[in-house]
Formats: sequence, C-alpha cells, structure tokens
Amino acid sequence: LSLLLFAALAMMFMASATDFLMIFLATEFASIVSYILVGFLRRDLKSNEAAVKYFLVGSFCAAIMLYGISLVYGLTGSTHIAVVGEVVGGELEHGLLLTIAVFCILAGLGFKIAMAPFHFWAPDAFEGAPTPVTAFISVAPKAAGLAVLLRVFCVALPLADVNAQTALAVLSAVTMTVGNLMAIPQNNVKRLFAYSSIAHIGYILIGLVVADQIGLEGVLIYVLAYVFMNLGAFACVIAISNRIGSDDITNYGGISERSMPLALIFIVFLLSLAGLPPTAGFVGKFVVFAAAIKTGYVWLAVIAIMNSVISVYYYFRIAYYMYFKPAKETASLEVSESLKFALTVTLGMTLLIGILPSRFLVNARAAVHSAVSSQPAPPTLDIKTIQALDVRP
Repeated sequence: LSLLLFAALAMMFMASATDFLMIFLATEFASIVSYILVGFLRRDLKSNEAAVKYFLVGSFCAAIMLYGISLVYGLTGSTHIAVVGEVVGGELEHGLLLTIAVFCILAGLGFKIAMAPFHFWAPDAFEGAPTPVTAFISVAPKAAGLAVLLRVFCVALPLADVNAQTALAVLSAVTMTVGNLMAIPQNNVKRLFAYSSIAHIGYILIGLVVADQIGLEGVLIYVLAYVFMNLGAFACVIAISNRIGSDDITNYGGISERSMPLALIFIVFLLSLAGLPPTAGFVGKFVVFAAAIKTGYVWLAVIAIMNSVISVYYYFRIAYYMYFKPAKETASLEVSESLKFALTVTLGMTLLIGILPSRFLVNARAAVHSAVSSQPAPPTLDIKTIQALDVRP
C-alpha cells in the first residue's frame, strides 16, 4: 500500500509540474516504484522477468528524455515550461536540434504511456505483476503521462512549430493498430488488456495531434472514461481470478451462470472499452474522432474507426466464453465487499459519463483552457451540441 501511495504521489507531481527537471524527477520516482511493484512477487519468474524488462526499457527511455531536456535548456536557457514556450514561440528558429529535443522527450513520455514503439514492456509487466498492481499501472502512469504530454506540447513545445504533427499522427495510427492486432490472439486476459491499453493510447493521441480546444477536451474526457472503464474491467478480472485461480480466457466458461450480475457488469465495461453507446468509452471516442475529422485528419479518423471495429472481436470473445461456454465448476462466484464497492463506483461513472456527457465536457473545456491559457475558454462544441449528446428517455 505504501508503494502505491508513493507512486500516486509521484504521478501527482508529474501532472502538476511546470518545470522539465521536476517532470523528469517525478517521472523517474514513479517509474522506480512501478518497477518494484511489478516485481513484487519475488518467487514468480514471470514477475521477475517483467520487472527486469520494465527497468531496462525505462532506464533507456529516461536517458533519452534527459538528453532531450538538456537540448531544450541549451536552446532556450531555461527548463521552465512557460519560459520555454515563450522562447520557442518568439525568436527561436525551429531547427533540427529542437526537433530532436521534441522527439527525445516524446520517447521518454511515450514509454510511460506505452506508446508504440516504446510499448514492449507492457504485456509482460501486465501479466507478471499482481492483478491489483496491473490495474494500477494500466491507468495511473498513463493518466499522469498524458497530463504531462498535454502541458509540454501545448505550452512549451507546440508540435505545429516543429512540423511534428504528421509524425505524431503516424505514431498514433501505429500504436492503435499494433495494440489491436496483437490483442486478437491473446488468451491471457491481462495480456489482452495490456495490448488493449496500447490501442487506447493510440486513440487518445489523436487529440494531441489535432491540438485544438476540442481535441484536448477529447483527451481529457477520454482519459477520464478510460480510468473508470479499465479499473472496472480489472475489478471483474480480480473477482473472477480469485475464484477460478486463472487469468486464461478459456477458463471463463459459465461465469454468467455462476454470477449473472458480475457477468453483466463485465459486459458493460467491455462495451465501453469497445466504444459503444451509451457508455463513457463512446463519448471519449466520439469527441476525439470528431476533432480529427473537423481539422482534416479524416484518414486518421478512418483508421481509428477501423481499429475500433477490430477491438469488438477480442472484447466480445471474453463475453462469448462467459455466456456460451460450459462451466467447469457449478459453485456460485462470490464477490468481496471491497470489490463490490469498486464495481459500483466504476460502473456508475462509466454509465454516467456515457448518458450525461455534457457536464463532463463543459468541465473538460475549462480544465484544458486553465492548463494552456489564461484567457476565457472559447466555445468549440456549443452547449446545445454538447447537451444533445445526453441520453434522454
């Protein structure tokens, strides 16, 4: 518990930091604690192997990120995000060194969020870590890393200024495609969700590619949705694996007979992860894809929609086993009180965001503008359009 709290504290510093050095220190502190958490099962070879891979890839990406920060300091004379943004937006020529610095920093942060091609640690780490730790590292580092990306690339190093938007768009497309294609053959549910999380990062990056108000609103609402639907899905995995003693999807046969409420709740989270209405996942994808189409990235939106269709297959493969495969045991599947509370909160938020998204979109607009500007937030999706997304009887 203390390690989880230390990691959470470091990620809070990451998300709120306004200086590159503070971002780096907080990122490394969070990473070191994460390495320990992944290798927590000392007698488990998979856990040990995952921790070593996580550490090696993390150390390499940290060195690259620090090199990028040093280039930024050399070019601008400061490591403060606001000062760097003023210098870059002023007289500084956007040359090769600045482009290299941007991609070095992107590599370091890309590791934290499991963006391709820095995602190789994720499947082994997800599988080898204890399932509660897997649930934590599937959402917390990504949320913190995306908060840093938003602040860095919207305030200090705007991607448009270094002609990097197309490159990031390609990385977004590659990330979502790799994640979805690699998830298809997986039988271990934790590895499947590892590749699923990579795919979701690809979708979220679309908002950073667009980098306008509506795109960044999409990033925030998508991250919020992802946190609840992914934690909820992992709560279901924990409840099931605690009883059947396995993370293999082929052992999920008859779960609907042993616990109909748990199976139905799991289906809701799978629907949300697939981006189907009326769930939070649909709202996140709708806003991000709409932003891409609005700004001319139609090809990227088409790739994202195709990937979303692919994801339906492997998510509903889990549902197929739960509902249409015979049970190996007939005893009822009991869920602990703590898991019931977690499932209630995550299910409630997943449905609330999906049914009444207008409240969350308005708050996302204000949050984005407070992060990147001191001027009043301009209207992007007008209030009538936002309210039209709400589901009404």
